[in-house]
Amino acid sequence: ALVWTFGVTLSIFPTVISRIEPLGFWPVVPLGGAAGPAAPSALYRALFVPSLFVLFNAGDLLGRWLAALLPLVSDGRRLLALSCARLAFVPVTVACVLSSRAASSQ
Repeated sequence: ALVWTFGVTLSIFPTVISRIEPLGFWPVVPLGGAAGPAAPSALYRALFVPSLFVLFNAGDLLGRWLAALLPLVSDGRRLLALSCARLAFVPVTVACVLSSRAASSQ
C-alpha cells in the first residue's frame, strides 16, 4: 500500500501538476482594449503553479500528521482498497492539463 501510494503520487506530482495552466476565474486584465477577452494577470500566472506545489505539500503534511494522530484504518484489505482508490486522481489531474492546453490553443 505504501509503495502504491507513493508511486501514484509521484506519477502526478510534480510532472503533471507543473503543466496545469490557470483557467476560469482570475483577476481580469483585458487583452486588446476594454472590449477584448480577459486573461490572468502576469503575477497570477507566475504564482499559479508554485501555489499548486504549496497546496500539495500542505495537504501531504496535513495527511501525514492526521494519519499519525488518528489511525482510522486497521484492516489491511481496507487500506489496500483506499490506496488503490488514489489512482482515481490520475485521470482527473490529466484532464486538468488537457483542458488547460485545449483552452490555451483556442
